[in-house]
Amino acid sequence: MKTGLLCIAIVFLLVPVFIFSNVNARARINEEQALNALLTAIEKDNLYGAKPNMSCFTIFTEEEGKDHFDFSVHKNRGSNCTGNPHESPMVDRFRVDRSSRKIQWYHPTDGRPLALKAFLKSRSRS
Repeated sequence: MKTGLLCIAIVFLLVPVFIFSNVNARARINEEQALNALLTAIEKDNLYGAKPNMSCFTIFTEEEGKDHFDFSVHKNRGSNCTGNPHESPMVDRFRVDRSSRKIQWYHPTDGRPLALKAFLKSRSRS
């Protein structure tokens, strides 16, 4: 009898763990979804001006981590974009969290991540 109750108690304790671990696994976004979240933020927040010509930018995946994706944004040059066509300077680096979809911007000199909203706020003061 005690063994049966113990087994039932263990099952009731473990079931929520499996349910919540599966929910979290399904909530994690893939690389394409992370890139789309970044593109949406770039356009919504006018990061590169109102209605930027996104063909003048290339976004590379720098790192795929268990909990995040890191992206670098490079400026294209030539044809419809200004500048030397043989250069593609990096403009910004971002991290997209796979669970929360929160976006962080990497500070260019010290490499520390800053919440995108805080970065936008500091940029508007400059």
